[in-house]
Amino acid sequence: MKVSELIERLSQFPPEMPVLVSGYEDGYNKVKDTTKVKVRKYKDEAWYFGSYEDADNGKGFEAVFLMGEKEKST
Repeated sequence: MKVSELIERLSQFPPEMPVLVSGYEDGYNKVKDTTKVKVRKYKDEAWYFGSYEDADNGKGFEAVFLMGEKEKST
């Protein structure tokens, strides 16, 4: 994904919405997609977890997730 495409996709979301990426490990991948997710602060945050987890119970907040080329769709 190029900067122009990312800007176009991000402009579809409210400007105050947080932007998240995957946590953990090393290296870089290209961004392949953007999607809206509902998350909450991770209860038992450890150094190897991201700071947020899926908010499957309805409580939490919406954020934009930048999905890497090797990640599976949510």
